[in-house]
Amino acid sequence: MRIKAVEAMASGLPIVGTELGLCSLGLEHNKNAMIANTSKEFARSILDLLSDPNKASRIAQNGFTHASKNFDTKLVFSDLIAFIKNFG
Repeated sequence: MRIKAVEAMASGLPIVGTELGLCSLGLEHNKNAMIANTSKEFARSILDLLSDPNKASRIAQNGFTHASKNFDTKLVFSDLIAFIKNFG
């Protein structure tokens, strides 16, 4: 799991990351994260969020909701326990 990204979303911050860095989190570009794969895209995404507070707020709120629904501590531990029981 990409802990830094989940922590940022759970803290109510908009996130910018690469497809690789955010893989397996189920995020969507311009909805709950900004996905940028080149340095130019990364810089453009950051400037976009800084220049548009409404967009930054929307992405942050959507990211928070996504993190809350999909990465709640109880869910994560429940999945981990189930995995350990099936593995052993």
